[in-house]
Amino acid sequence: CLVGLMTAYDYVNLKSNIEHESSALQNQTEQSITAALRLDDTATTIMDDQLNRQMMSGFDVLFAEYNRSGENPAAMNLGKVKDTLGEGYDIYVINESGVIVYTTYSPERGQDFRTVPYFYTYLTKVRLSQGFFPDRVVHEMLDTGKYRKYAYEATPDHQYIMEIGYSTPSFTEINYKLDDKDNIAELVSVNPYIDQFRIFDMMGRSTDDSSLPDNRTEMFLTQVISSRQTLEINDPANHQKTRFLFVDLKNPRYGSDLSRIVELTYNTGRVQDALNRLVFVHLLFGGCAIMIGCLLAYVFSRRMTRPIAKIARDVDII
Repeated sequence: CLVGLMTAYDYVNLKSNIEHESSALQNQTEQSITAALRLDDTATTIMDDQLNRQMMSGFDVLFAEYNRSGENPAAMNLGKVKDTLGEGYDIYVINESGVIVYTTYSPERGQDFRTVPYFYTYLTKVRLSQGFFPDRVVHEMLDTGKYRKYAYEATPDHQYIMEIGYSTPSFTEINYKLDDKDNIAELVSVNPYIDQFRIFDMMGRSTDDSSLPDNRTEMFLTQVISSRQTLEINDPANHQKTRFLFVDLKNPRYGSDLSRIVELTYNTGRVQDALNRLVFVHLLFGGCAIMIGCLLAYVFSRRMTRPIAKIARDVDII
C-alpha cells in the first residue's frame, strides 16, 4: 500500500512538472522569437530613417521632369530622371486604380496593388494627400531576392502617385544578415517539442521564397492577418498543436506592414511519450519494490516461524 501510494504521488507530481516545463519552454521560445524579430525590425528602421532625406531630394528631380512634360506622366522621360538620380534608382508612376502604368523597371509594369488591400488603401491615402511619404526597405513583390527602399508623393491633380525605388547591394547584404529564418531556427532548435516552423508576411506569403501556402494554411493565415492575434489549432489525432504566432511590427509612419506570422508546429505526442515512459518506470520500480518486499517478508517470516515449527514437532514426538 505504501509503495503504491508513493508511486501514484510521484507520477502526479512529475506529470505536473513535465507539463509545466513544456508550457514554460513554449512561452520562452515564442517570446524569444518575438524579441528577435523586433530587434531585426529596429535595425532596418534605423536604416530606413537615414535614407528618407536622400529619397526626398530625388522627388525634386522627378517633379521637375513632371512639370517639363506639362504635368503629363505619359510624356515624361523617366529614363532621363533615372540617369540623373544615379545607379540603383528606379521610377514608377501609379494611377488612381493602384496600377503601375509607367516605370523604368519593366518587370513591375502593370503591377496591381489592389491585390494587397491594406497597401492599396495606403496608396489611396497618399494620392489624396500632399507631401512626401517614405516607405520601408522591403522585399520586391517579384521573386528576385532584391530589397528596395520606396517613397511616394502624389501629383498636384491627385490623379497619380510618383514613386521612387532605391536599391543597393548593401540592402540585400544587411537583410540577409538579419534573416528571419536563420535567427529563428537557432531559437527553435533548443525546443525539442517543435517539429517545424515557417514564417509568413502580411500578404500570406512565405518570407523564404514568396510562395503561397496550401489552402488550409492560407485560411488560418487570413484569420490571423484580419484579427492581428495569435491563433492556436489543435490536432489530437496527429498529436500536433500548431500556433500561428503574430508579431506586430506595424510602424504608423510607413505604408508597408512588416509584421510577421510564425507558424510553429508542436509535437504533443512527445509530451505524452514522456508521460508514458514515466508510467512505465513507476510501475516497474513499484512492482519490483512490492516483489522485493514480499520476498523479504517471506524470508523473515520463515526465520521467525522455523523455531516454532521445530518446537511443535518436538511436542508431537513427546
